[in-house]
Amino acid sequence: MNGEKASWLSSMENELLFDILPLPKWEWTISGEHYRNEIAPGSYKNLFLLDTKITFNLNKKIELSASLNNIFDRRTYNYITYNQLSSYESLRWLRGRELLLSLTLRK
Repeated sequence: MNGEKASWLSSMENELLFDILPLPKWEWTISGEHYRNEIAPGSYKNLFLLDTKITFNLNKKIELSASLNNIFDRRTYNYITYNQLSSYESLRWLRGRELLLSLTLRK
């Protein structure tokens, strides 16, 4: 505002979650995470991760589910910044794409 930089825009984290109930015993969840970091003045790095899960409730005691995490298969979060005399590199390893099948039994 008024020509001033909004400092809260330099580093943000956002989460988004959708729960979809297509049929009585089914539940589909879609979730996403967005990260924005200022790596140098006026230079930003964005990262978006997307996950999904589908669940089937067979009855009150048995639940079957399948989860797919990191759908875009982002394996690293990295950037390089340069100035007149040096450079700086940052590399973070992320979890790869994962598929998890689950059977939940309740008393």
